[in-house]
Amino acid sequence: MIRKTLIYLLIGLALFILALWLFSDIFLYIAISLVLSSLLRPLMRYLATTQFFGLRLPKLLAVIFSFFIFSALIASFIVLFIPLISEQVEVLSSLDYEDLYTRLSVPLSSLESYLISTGLTSQEPGFIVNDLKDNVISQVTQIKLGNIFNVVM
Repeated sequence: MIRKTLIYLLIGLALFILALWLFSDIFLYIAISLVLSSLLRPLMRYLATTQFFGLRLPKLLAVIFSFFIFSALIASFIVLFIPLISEQVEVLSSLDYEDLYTRLSVPLSSLESYLISTGLTSQEPGFIVNDLKDNVISQVTQIKLGNIFNVVM
């Protein structure tokens, strides 16, 4: 009896996971709509219950105004932050990585010589600076700004 119930439960769970996987786009749209409706419900209720010039707005107009206000808020954030992001991209693209590397190599080489002289490491000199340079170069080459903007927009 318990074994049969467990089998039915596992089959139901597997079917539910399969349905989530097959209809993931639809579930994503439903989740987005639930979040939007939860965010806009207080504003819509306020607009629907408040009197303007002695008249109340119908719920349809309150929903339209709340979507308009929400869209204007999102658009204002985009207009505010896009110039800042583009400015930061310009700054990052104009960095002189060789100069930065030479500036960082001096304190790191002194740290490295201290670690070697105290016996805390047994590696040869230059291991911190070389590893740092290799890791930074590999991380910078993996970043594709076009893909980031496509995902965000």
